[in-house]
Amino acid sequence: MMKKILLIMLTALSLFYSCSDEFEPFGQFRDTYVLTCLLRNDTTFQIAAVSHNYLPPDGFDPYSNTVDPAITGADVRVWLGDSVYVFRDTSVVRNDSSRYNTPFYFYYNDNFKIKENQTIEVEVLLRNGRRLRASSKTPSEIRFSDESDVIIPAVG
Repeated sequence: MMKKILLIMLTALSLFYSCSDEFEPFGQFRDTYVLTCLLRNDTTFQIAAVSHNYLPPDGFDPYSNTVDPAITGADVRVWLGDSVYVFRDTSVVRNDSSRYNTPFYFYYNDNFKIKENQTIEVEVLLRNGRRLRASSKTPSEIRFSDESDVIIPAVG
């Protein structure tokens, strides 16, 4: 009987004590920029794309945004050792125009190839004065053995 009374009191107390703040799934919005840079060692054609985040105009559906978040007119540079490579901006027609009706904007440089164990630094200067920076090191040489006694698919 005592357990029942205690359970009823706790239930009643939890009904009266609740949070009065509204639920905000996005939190406070901060304009954030994103740099995607693909540097490959099997080609001299290197690409980068710069964009920013956005709040969907239709609540929670990110596909309701039809304004391309790409950033154009930025100064994109890559440092490899003592050399600096400046990227040019360009665009191509989108294959899928269901969401954005603008071309796909990106930056490219077709004059350098990366090597193993090389320090890479990327810097983007946006037109509004913000600067994005990143650095990394390329992995050491990766070798695959061309001899194996493993049968694919395995027998038995």
